[in-house]
Amino acid sequence: MAEKQVWICWLQGMENAPQIVQDCYASVCYWMKDWKITVITADNMNEYVQFPDYIVRKWKEGVISNTHLSDLLRLELLIRYGGLWIDSTTYMTGTIPAYIDDSNFFVYRNGWMDMEMINMGSWLIFSKYTNNIILLETQSLLYAYWKKYNYIKNYFLMHIFFRMVTDANPELWEQVPAINHIDSHLLMQELPKHYDENRCQEIMRLTPIHKLTYKVETSSGQLQRSWECCFKIGENRMIQYSICDKKIKGDVTV
Repeated sequence: MAEKQVWICWLQGMENAPQIVQDCYASVCYWMKDWKITVITADNMNEYVQFPDYIVRKWKEGVISNTHLSDLLRLELLIRYGGLWIDSTTYMTGTIPAYIDDSNFFVYRNGWMDMEMINMGSWLIFSKYTNNIILLETQSLLYAYWKKYNYIKNYFLMHIFFRMVTDANPELWEQVPAINHIDSHLLMQELPKHYDENRCQEIMRLTPIHKLTYKVETSSGQLQRSWECCFKIGENRMIQYSICDKKIKGDVTV
């Protein structure tokens, strides 16, 4: 069994991340104290993973974007070490659910009863053991693709390959608890709105794991952080984050 390990990536370093990403990271550190939490950056990435030479070369040339490198990174980390990958904009308001921690392998489902082309969300992937077959076969397809091509045919390439693998291995896919990630995206919809504590509390009762974004479109077209959210710490203590009307600048990764 792999170590209880959380993997998060912000290539420029967490100290250079937008405030909403830093708040997400703080929430993970609070609610997952019993887990080892590692932030992967451009400076320490080589300490944990070794990509094929053509992957590194195409990334440095800009053929493979930071976003699509992160697809390869999460697969490599979970195959090699196991643990939990969560995107850097994942916000926690409670402990990790048992349906994740008690599973050998877990991803949230996308769509209805696997009727969509994309059947999973890659923002949270849990593998209790190393060398998970679904991840290994998905990785193999991605490496074969990038060895041959110098462009991205579809933004959701990893998701498409994952779907191909699970379709070819239905017995493995059936072992993954069928939990949709709709609830985990509800708080994201509240980001541009005026803070409504009742609504936030409703969402928190549905799930303790929330996929947010540091990009919020406003009527002016600016990318802003405009969110106010409460989460419970301990039994009675409440911390309120309020980040309003700040324009995001700079090139960020995940």
